[in-house]
Amino acid sequence: MSVRRIGRALLIVLILLAGVELVLRAVGLGDPQERFALQAGLNDFARYLAPDELAPGGWRTQIFGNAAQETHIPPRDGRIRVLLLGGADTSALPGDRLAAALDAAQPGRAHEVVNLGRPGYGSERLRILLRQALPALRPDVVVLHCGHGEFLEPGLGVALAGSAGPAIWNELRLVNVMAGLLVSDPSRVAWAAGPEPEERRNWPEPSPIASHEASRRVYEVFRFHLESMVRAGRAAGARVVLCTVASNMLFCPAVSAHLEPLTPEQQTEFDRLRATAHALLPSRLVAGLLRTGPDRPPLAPGWVMWGEALIKRPPEAGPPPSRGRRPPALRCLGAPFEGDPLWPPPEFWDPRLHAFMATLAAFHERQLRPEERAAVEEAADALQRAVALSPGHAHAAFELGLCLYLLGDDARAVELLRRAQCLDLRPNRGNDVTNGIMREVAAKSGAALADIDALVASACPGGLVGFEVLMDASTLQPGARAAVAEAMVPAIVGE
Repeated sequence: MSVRRIGRALLIVLILLAGVELVLRAVGLGDPQERFALQAGLNDFARYLAPDELAPGGWRTQIFGNAAQETHIPPRDGRIRVLLLGGADTSALPGDRLAAALDAAQPGRAHEVVNLGRPGYGSERLRILLRQALPALRPDVVVLHCGHGEFLEPGLGVALAGSAGPAIWNELRLVNVMAGLLVSDPSRVAWAAGPEPEERRNWPEPSPIASHEASRRVYEVFRFHLESMVRAGRAAGARVVLCTVASNMLFCPAVSAHLEPLTPEQQTEFDRLRATAHALLPSRLVAGLLRTGPDRPPLAPGWVMWGEALIKRPPEAGPPPSRGRRPPALRCLGAPFEGDPLWPPPEFWDPRLHAFMATLAAFHERQLRPEERAAVEEAADALQRAVALSPGHAHAAFELGLCLYLLGDDARAVELLRRAQCLDLRPNRGNDVTNGIMREVAAKSGAALADIDALVASACPGGLVGFEVLMDASTLQPGARAAVAEAMVPAIVGE
């Protein structure tokens, strides 16, 4: 065979392979991220659901590691089955209230709500769980209420943040499809054959999330998982609803970094400006709100401090930790959260929380004495210069936002506080990035959207979301949960 014929044959083969590659890309097969996710993320073969031995045809979860906490799902009946997936906020949503609201919205059609929310679960866990729940539970509607757990547990996001990623040859869809034929499909493993989900892990140290670029890669993983879940739900014949999440703008960022390295002189000046502002700010207005040094961290109240777990304890356990104490009033909220405060009974709070509430009351009242106003103005000037030196530093943006709020510049304060949430390298909440991805994926895919973030912001004065609605960075106050669940109804029923 001549060299020319060999060359012609090779060219034909290359053309055919290129055509196959284009077809695979067009139909979405052989995605390099899909293959990389199976190799680098959490265990796709772990079983998050198991047949319920006590209820033939039913299922039980295996996500808490505690039989008393697991959810038991009855066999399918004639009701419309709505499946909720998400983290801590989702797990706290009252499924009975949501089911009743859906029944009222669609008279004559009964609804069943199955809540598979689990504290600490991010989109990677949810994607694995949904893949198993679709054939087992056969939901009519899938509600994805997520975005606040992306930086809580390592997995695929850590692998990408550490500069790993699909190998160059894995960019070829044909290679991925051929390799996939040699690997077991998680969906074909028998229910009893897979292990239970691995326990939640802490982030490795030193953390791979040490730069804004590394943080951006984690957001890319969130988009990838979200799009994958929408496709899976649609392929199973379910209506898919995406929900943005609310986040507390007054919760201090966790980890900051500069967008661009500062020179030693710039770093010294940046640190001096922040230290100056910290020394100037009146303690009664900001104590517990911001980190003024390693020895004075923010309070960062978690749900435990609000005493929900203590409310049902027996009388012999002793008096409530804050018996007889009442907090000051904070801001009045708009619909659908108007009326009485949304938090648990104050007598069950940790006493430190009462002191923090006094600070919040003074912070929101903004009744500054002349010398306090002068000090806050000087602090704001120092922080404006610090932000000019490092526009990407989450703590500096957050601190300037607090100052501007105290001075009455609500619009710029909210803008900076929202920006600080996005600049946080390890946010333990949703933000404009995750919510923006949620909105974009909904618009692109045609999935229904329940914009909880916008709903909560519209109910808070000036759009500043704080502790009136949220217990910590992202956990809804008990009195807000039913209203948030009911706000999902129009998107679920398709109004």
